Amino acid sequence: MPLERREVVLIGDELTDAVRAHAHADPGMLPSGVIVGVAVNTDDEPIAVTIKLTGTRPDAEGACIYLQKEQCLPILIRFCTEHNIPVPRAGRKSVKILPLPLKSGTTRCLCLSIVLRPDAAA
Repeated sequence: MPLERREVVLIGDELTDAVRAHAHADPGMLPSGVIVGVAVNTDDEPIAVTIKLTGTRPDAEGACIYLQKEQCLPILIRFCTEHNIPVPRAGRKSVKILPLPLKSGTTRCLCLSIVLRPDAAA
């Protein structure tokens, strides 16, 4: 039986915007502060994403929040929902870290992978 596979890849500002939107919808996700950067780590690390925050006051120190791949799944699904990208309920969803070649060099991106099996709806 054929297998359908979809991948939604977020990089740079898209990923940062996805984290900001999810943090806005789920206020308990992050401590107070402004998100100034989101970095995707290498695939062999237990931590998938590092979120850098500044303090809410000029004299306050910033913080770094570390997320594992499983913790990134709701962020990616919310991004898809808000941008009208279909995410089938029956699909098996996972998060991957992929190298992405760019003109300026290779960077890492976060990828939502969805696998649909024809017999999944049955």
